Amino acid sequence: MTSILPYNSAVLVLDGGLGSELETRGVPVGSSHLWSAELLISDPAALRDVHAAYIAAGADIVTTASYQASFPGVVRYFEEKQGPGDYNDLAKKYIADSVLIAQEARDAFWKENEATTDRIKPLVAASIGPYGAYLAAGQEYTGDYGFTDDKEGEKILQEFHKPRLDALLSANPDIIALETIPTFLETKVLLDLLAKTKVENPPSVWLAFSINSSDETALADGSPLTAVVDLIAKYRDSPGLRVTSIGTNCLPPHRAHKALHTLSQELARVNLPLPLVVYPNSGEIYNGTTKEWAPNPEGVSKADDETNLCFHEFLPNWYASGARLVGGCCRTGPSDISELRGQLQALARQA
Repeated sequence: MTSILPYNSAVLVLDGGLGSELETRGVPVGSSHLWSAELLISDPAALRDVHAAYIAAGADIVTTASYQASFPGVVRYFEEKQGPGDYNDLAKKYIADSVLIAQEARDAFWKENEATTDRIKPLVAASIGPYGAYLAAGQEYTGDYGFTDDKEGEKILQEFHKPRLDALLSANPDIIALETIPTFLETKVLLDLLAKTKVENPPSVWLAFSINSSDETALADGSPLTAVVDLIAKYRDSPGLRVTSIGTNCLPPHRAHKALHTLSQELARVNLPLPLVVYPNSGEIYNGTTKEWAPNPEGVSKADDETNLCFHEFLPNWYASGARLVGGCCRTGPSDISELRGQLQALARQA
């Protein structure tokens, strides 16, 4: 397993929230169960504009709008719009389009700036959200999938994830981003599927976990991070799977350090020197039932001017723990990423 960091880069800056940034721009999100992925069908230009804004703000990696775009989700969307039918080909097309849209934004930036910038050519990460996001009642933060047993769960998860994974791989992303994964079983299924894919040049893979609400050393379902690292280590020699970073996303910034510290220790234990990835949300609390965000009384959500996240309060600890891919998740925007880039690069220069 090799590092995801290209061209001897010390750090890589990720983008921020997609759906929340669209809402900031006045683009309706959440009118269907596809959330921002609906725009793959209805308004791809809006997605392209957000990707471009994040690249302009300093993101080295932009993440596709496929987090919520599962095959059953897209098929259901067309059935509700057009009635019963076979929509699998359309699902494959629009999911693959998520990569192409991000690549178009990246390529336009690079064509205009390659000759004058010292930045790397931005990368495109194809997002694979958890089964819990499809269930759409907050299960990505609990891992409560309601499976009768692991055998049933493994079958359901394989059938859910494989078509989307194949569609995304067909568009040649630079990275596969497994995001907000809340359970050990889902982690295992996804790694198994990736290890079995027949791709000549497999993309890098990062794994960002959903962390337990009361224990930062465990996944949302209670599985210890120790067990997850042991599982990942088993794939270190797999020719079809290049796990190049692990970490966490969509948790409040003040809770990320303990999870990163635990992952760093466990990676050292199994002699797997991977950079960590972290991209927290704004610090607010999400209600999976009402689909609303509320202030978090346990930690500061935003800077005093309500414009930028207080990344500076947490970033040194993340960096010391081994975080080298850092960005934002829900309710963060281009201004947050611009601020983060400067802070992260300053830390890297001091190291």
